[in-house]
Amino acid sequence: MQDVKLDGDLVKDVSRSFYLTLRLLPSDIREVISLGYLIARASDTIADTAGADLGARQKALNLYEQSILDRRYDPELEVLVGALFSEQKHEGERVLMAQLGGVIASLERFTTAELALLEKVSVTIIKGQRWDLDYFQAKGQLIQVAEASELEEYTYLVAGCVGEFWTEVLALHGYIRAEDHEQMLDWGIHYGKGLQLTNIVRDIPEDYENGRIYIPSDTNDLPAVIAASDEWVERAKSYLEEGRLYAKKIQSRRLRGATVLPARLGVKTLDLIQQTDQQVRAQQKVKVERAVVLREMMKSLLFS
Repeated sequence: MQDVKLDGDLVKDVSRSFYLTLRLLPSDIREVISLGYLIARASDTIADTAGADLGARQKALNLYEQSILDRRYDPELEVLVGALFSEQKHEGERVLMAQLGGVIASLERFTTAELALLEKVSVTIIKGQRWDLDYFQAKGQLIQVAEASELEEYTYLVAGCVGEFWTEVLALHGYIRAEDHEQMLDWGIHYGKGLQLTNIVRDIPEDYENGRIYIPSDTNDLPAVIAASDEWVERAKSYLEEGRLYAKKIQSRRLRGATVLPARLGVKTLDLIQQTDQQVRAQQKVKVERAVVLREMMKSLLFS
């Protein structure tokens, strides 16, 4: 199967916010970062398509991981994907799954070092998706993450590792000074976790309706969960501040702008969450207006 264009509509149709970041990336890293994103988004789609059978999704994740490591679209996975996702409601995700073979084939165009990074981040994210499926697999029940340490580990598996990947790609291409590498790995991991925590606290009502509570609290009552999430809002803000420090160390103004943009948008989302009455937050997730997104994008371009 032919590979696909990695930095175009396929990314745009599954994440307009990431596409904004993507367009700011230097050409030498744009495709490897795009492929990392598409691989992660496909695993997320496999895990999160609630209408698909749990066992089939678990099997699909296993076959998907092996397909990435083999750089070959497993025929059994292709059949499963056709059966499970051809009716996917989200048009962008439906197209992504239809072109999954091309995404996997695209691995062949990268260097050995880039492939190692892509494989590492893919395996880690898929481990996080498996955890998610196993933890919340009981249908018709409200299941809550019990310990803060579990939430921290989960956010590393599905997002902190992306900060790690981003750091190693930038270092490989000379955008990070050797003396900054270890510090930026730590900041990068926290940055990714902060972005994931932002999504979690924003999506509490939707996740709650689907039987998932990621925020530990004394009870699984929704108002209590919303109240308990305030601590995680502050933690997310702290992690995103590390993301801003991270961006300042990058040896490219354009890349600094691309890297800091998600942090700026994340902080705006968290500010809006804090400004919104808890009763309102329990009914709907807050959303930053498009005008704010565009304004923050322009500010990011001036970031130094």
